[in-house]
Amino acid sequence: MQFACDAFFGMDTSERDRSWPRFEMSALFESCEKWAFHKLKCILHYFCQMAQDDIRRNKWLTSPSSLTQVRASSNASKIPSYMSSRSVLILRHKLPSQVTSYLLHHNTLPQNQGRLCNVNFFAEGSIEDSHGDVQIDFANKLIGGGVFGQGCVQEEIRFVINPECLVSLLVCEEMHANEAIAIVGTKQYSKYRGYGKTFEFVSHRNDVTPQVIVDKHANTTVRTCSCIVAIDAEKYNPQDTQNQFTVGKLRRELIKCYTGFSVPEDVCHFWPDFDEKGNFNANGNNNNGSKVAIATGNWGCGVFGGNVELKFVIQWLAASLCGCDDIEKIADGGNIGKRKRKIRELKYYAFRNSDCKYIESFVHICLKNEMTICQLWTYVVNYCELLQRHVPEESMLQSDSDINEKSLFRSIVKNYTDGLDELIPHPLLVKEITTINGGNLSNDLQTDTENPSDIPKKVSTHVETLARRKQHIMSQEF
Repeated sequence: MQFACDAFFGMDTSERDRSWPRFEMSALFESCEKWAFHKLKCILHYFCQMAQDDIRRNKWLTSPSSLTQVRASSNASKIPSYMSSRSVLILRHKLPSQVTSYLLHHNTLPQNQGRLCNVNFFAEGSIEDSHGDVQIDFANKLIGGGVFGQGCVQEEIRFVINPECLVSLLVCEEMHANEAIAIVGTKQYSKYRGYGKTFEFVSHRNDVTPQVIVDKHANTTVRTCSCIVAIDAEKYNPQDTQNQFTVGKLRRELIKCYTGFSVPEDVCHFWPDFDEKGNFNANGNNNNGSKVAIATGNWGCGVFGGNVELKFVIQWLAASLCGCDDIEKIADGGNIGKRKRKIRELKYYAFRNSDCKYIESFVHICLKNEMTICQLWTYVVNYCELLQRHVPEESMLQSDSDINEKSLFRSIVKNYTDGLDELIPHPLLVKEITTINGGNLSNDLQTDTENPSDIPKKVSTHVETLARRKQHIMSQEF
């Protein structure tokens, strides 16, 4: 809180060079934009909550019996939030050089026979609600991005609703390609709505994320079971988005994602206390201790210009490589240690973005056909090399109103029987209006923002549409 107050009143960080984030709020005070006002409102709300906690703490101190009861407790959930001394950990994680070399070598990934990890796809929902998981911050290489300036997208919003993240701007220099920053133990204090220019503070958020005791000698020192990991993607201008389809850029993003996804397990010692559904067990004896979920989404897309399908595949490969035997042998000096590292799985939040409509069916096709890491990597590299040579592929140029003619997913699933037929859009992310005019079948696909009560009807229409489309194609063949 002290650091946030310093930024609020204008801490002078002008002597630091450009490799450090800006740490003062004057630009927010000067702005007349509505979203800037609401960013300030989130930060001021945090100050108000800290002041109220201080008042409640002073009242509690007048009751010695209650204080003794708290000190004797071994369960952090029984300690009132205003009585506990919360600890926040900020870790700069650097990938070991031997692992970086493995990911850069031209002949290692094409030989990796590891299995692809599980993916749970969510058309709706938010990363911050994924309790007990690694929550990815779509970061700028200068952490915080434009949180004190003009920015108001995923990272900036996360930092104002979890203001304790702001301390990282003061202590973390620019990230390199093999670095990520983990922020463990922050709480969310604000509810919000909107994104970008429509961002608004709504009300107080009562963050019920569990806490664990981190100091055995003082039971009132606790840490919130949250882990935010900042990883920065390459940014592309509209005129150079094709550059992301080069093998060099592909490896850069893979290394960055793997660095963030492979944050050391001892950083978040509370991970074994959560089951597969994200429920907390204070006794810490769940059977889910071998897995850690990565809550992510459209990282590197939007204002960064990334291709949704390509960025998803990169993240899937990175998560699958975590806990992979080949990399563990390198990290452990040639031997797999007695304590095997936790494997990862993805929780992918689409934020109702229609560009994500094929992700779920693509994952289903890959896992059903038991695709391996080496196979997926080879498909992606071949696709990127094809685009760079500007050689048109017949299957990519076929007219298909459902699937983009330059779809990475399409180029991969066509290698499997019925792959193209099974690559169908998620019914919550599209609305299909199907008409048959003169024997021609046409579809309009657009973002579905209508009443959720219409979803069963849409799913039914979606299935009927696919059946009619298949029947129409068969009639043309005969």
